[in-house]
Amino acid sequence: MIDTGVIIRREMTITHADFFRLLPGVCENCCITRARKLIQSSLGSGTIEILLAPECSRMLGSLELPVTEITFCFDNVSDQDRESFLERFHRVYQKGGG
Repeated sequence: MIDTGVIIRREMTITHADFFRLLPGVCENCCITRARKLIQSSLGSGTIEILLAPECSRMLGSLELPVTEITFCFDNVSDQDRESFLERFHRVYQKGGG
């Protein structure tokens, strides 16, 4: 099934610089267009746009963490292509853990 206009938002503890540094690992075979905080790419038979909100920070005691809200806009992307993309995205951006 192909969904038109699926939007997913995630809040991540990451700077814009780190986000862009890791992005090629997600979009290995994609043609990426980047304009400031907007990334566009083809994905399967459709397109994806990724928008980064301004960087913020969150204090946890004396620890300050960078926080960025990420918005994914999938247009004419199959469920399977979207799920595969998000699985790769989570694997590449996973930190620490265990």
